Amino acid sequence: MKKRILPVCLAVAVALGLTACSGNTAESGTTAQAGAENTEAGTQTAGEQTDGDNSGEASNAGKTDLVIATATEAVTLDPQGGWDGASLYVLRQLYNGLVKLDSNMEVVGDLAESWEFTSDTSVTFHLKQGVKFHNGEEMTAEDVVYSIERAQNSAKVMTFAANIESVVADDDYTVTINTTIPYAPLMSNLCHTACSIVSKTAAEEAGDNFSTAPVGTGPFKFVEWVSGDRIVLERNEDYFASEVLPSTLTFKLMSEDSSRTIALETGEADMNLVVAATDAERIESSEDVELVVSMSPKIQYVSMNQKAEPFNNKLVRQAINYAIDRDAINLVSTNGYGVVTDSVMNNQIKGYTDDVTHYEYNPEKAKELLAEAGYPDGFTTSVLVYGNARSTEAQLIQGNLSEVGITLDITTMESTALLEQINNGDYEMFIMSYNNTTGDPDTSLYMLFNSTVPASSGNRSFTNIPEVDEKLEAARLETDETARMELYAEVQQILTEEAVWVPLYCVPNLVGVRSGLEGFTPHPLGNDVYDQLHYAAE
Repeated sequence: MKKRILPVCLAVAVALGLTACSGNTAESGTTAQAGAENTEAGTQTAGEQTDGDNSGEASNAGKTDLVIATATEAVTLDPQGGWDGASLYVLRQLYNGLVKLDSNMEVVGDLAESWEFTSDTSVTFHLKQGVKFHNGEEMTAEDVVYSIERAQNSAKVMTFAANIESVVADDDYTVTINTTIPYAPLMSNLCHTACSIVSKTAAEEAGDNFSTAPVGTGPFKFVEWVSGDRIVLERNEDYFASEVLPSTLTFKLMSEDSSRTIALETGEADMNLVVAATDAERIESSEDVELVVSMSPKIQYVSMNQKAEPFNNKLVRQAINYAIDRDAINLVSTNGYGVVTDSVMNNQIKGYTDDVTHYEYNPEKAKELLAEAGYPDGFTTSVLVYGNARSTEAQLIQGNLSEVGITLDITTMESTALLEQINNGDYEMFIMSYNNTTGDPDTSLYMLFNSTVPASSGNRSFTNIPEVDEKLEAARLETDETARMELYAEVQQILTEEAVWVPLYCVPNLVGVRSGLEGFTPHPLGNDVYDQLHYAAE
């Protein structure tokens, strides 16, 4: 019996009076299914039964070796080695941090039993005792100090350890973190996998090979990684937080959308983490699988290189925004599950505002702005993409831009090569999604739009707006939450007026699960841990 989890907005967004929810969600623009669906009072978790018998339940009763189909392969199993989406799925099963974000987006203890701020720049954590690493060693303050310092020294994740001056082991179970400034995003950043606690002994012994021999404290232990095929984890019998229900998790790489759907339907896979929008209705109509729909913290966008002509001209960037039919793109790309937005920040993140410049689809307005900018006959440019979905989006955008005189050439690349080219500033436009993995607006706005942040760390549009820089720095120092959110709203307004991006849509998560598989409730940030997945007993 298939079911559907309807998208809901974060309680914090409601509390802030934000207009964030108006539709459904997918991976990587404008609302197609706003209205009554989104106003339902509650959500169902996967596996809840409402009527009838379930053949999938009967056949899978008692099964504990679970297979999870993924679309892309992890890059690293070292939490200080990167944080791409495919890696995060696995990293969250292997590691814990000092703190984490609960389902209400509140910071709660993980490896830390408690903590207190002793000054504006100092916080002391009291660790849980008796927590064992996967190698059997006890986790102590020494491991915490080592892990945070390791994050500070990693070019790939150091931004999540920003403004930390020192990490001190006061005793075996007490750690104090000192910051260089009163740093408001600190606790949210410590929730990120980049600040996961690793075994100092294991990491030092493995050296550069720690990604292939990872040791954390999480609910699952590493077994094997067969590149291009699968990553296998097994139950951590000594997990400190709860009983782990699956005996094994196998993350099975299935790049083709149809392959993942078929594997789910046949029972070869128990979950499909990335359901293609084109397969959503098929899964919804099946009696043996369920479609679980939730909003992600991702935003799909088009970036324009502000260092290069003609995109160093604000009028050109505004014209591009008016020229692109985002409602149509959202419908094609997400089957209407996505939510079109004009803000540069996903509507699931606290501080989001819809009180920004709105760029409704208006080709005539786009033509007027192009003429005013000195391009009455348009121009020729190019866009970089990877993946079939983004290629389709590029083709739709190509058609839109041709209507206003702009010729768009599409270049499809492998993701690693594309990122390298973008980080070098060797591009005119690209299509990508951005995933806020802390829930804090600093992660979206500072990392992506502060002029001091290099392209490799996030500012790939090469935005350089002094007023934005000033407000983002002020927000990091602001301890009053209301005032801080007001600053982030002002930043969104400036960035949207300056048209630094073409925001397309807030990306939905579409997950397929076998009927009868219980224990999966999507986290608002996608920080899902699979330790409670299980099939209902017969």
